Amino acid sequence: MLSTTLSCLLFVVVITADDHIAFSKPIIETQYDIVRVEEILSNQRSKRSTNGDLPITMFFHIRSEKTDAKLKLRRAPKIEIPTFVCHNGTIHSVEIEDFKKHGIYLDDDTGRPIMVSDRSGYYDLLGSVKINDTHLNLQPIEGGQHNLTIIEAVSYGADMLVGEGVNLERIKDVAKIMKRKKRRVRNKRQATVYTVEVLVVTDHSVKEKFMERNNNYESMADSELKTYYGFTLLGMAVRYESITRFEPETVIKIEGSGIIISNTEDDSPYNRDNSDKGVVQYFSGLVHFTDWVDANTNNGYLPAHDHAMWFTEYV
Repeated sequence: MLSTTLSCLLFVVVITADDHIAFSKPIIETQYDIVRVEEILSNQRSKRSTNGDLPITMFFHIRSEKTDAKLKLRRAPKIEIPTFVCHNGTIHSVEIEDFKKHGIYLDDDTGRPIMVSDRSGYYDLLGSVKINDTHLNLQPIEGGQHNLTIIEAVSYGADMLVGEGVNLERIKDVAKIMKRKKRRVRNKRQATVYTVEVLVVTDHSVKEKFMERNNNYESMADSELKTYYGFTLLGMAVRYESITRFEPETVIKIEGSGIIISNTEDDSPYNRDNSDKGVVQYFSGLVHFTDWVDANTNNGYLPAHDHAMWFTEYV
């Protein structure tokens, strides 16, 4: 969840042919440590750019009484994802300025993406790091302090939290079909490449949090929001690419078809009409969201995509 920090909670959602929705367990994070992250500036370490940009290479020290690690980051290639703003009920394409205060980097050790934000006196780092042969999530708190957490492995199996009326037999049938498809793919020598175009839709609560982080400076807020969700998509792409290590015949590529910024409550009616005191009624909300996406895609306001994801600050 976004507060003064940047992070997210993931649920796996299955929408069946009968329009019923099932939610699996959320990914659970366990506290590992609270650390201080400081940039290393001496010798051949991070050097300030003459034009004010973040350096191409950055070095950080992650430390506490329990943890002592060094981090080397290299700036990732620029990610170009079309961005749209929903304002007063209309959706239009926009060019958002890339500010010099934040950027996406790759961990030199693991190749995983990390978002770096210059907070004027300290840095916020967000991403996955490897410390003592353990993969940990690094999330900013404030003033250079960060949380290190461990993501617990979740075995989903057939265990789901489901709502009333969900067709469990249909879900089991889908699972069987997927298993049969998996067996068929294994018999092919040439890898099958699946490219999934993902549309990121942020509701007004996300815009409000980025405005809060950037002292209500809208251009800076939109820029950081765009960078953050570019980072999110890159992280998804890296994780799905790793499937090939275990299933050599299958290649899954994640691409961003667009990022939608909703400026006001009325610009995200699927949230406005299906939430109460900051809590989303997810069944009705997702049905409303699906209708909203379909309508605005069919009329040409939203880009073509394979999968749309709704991001919110609400729970």
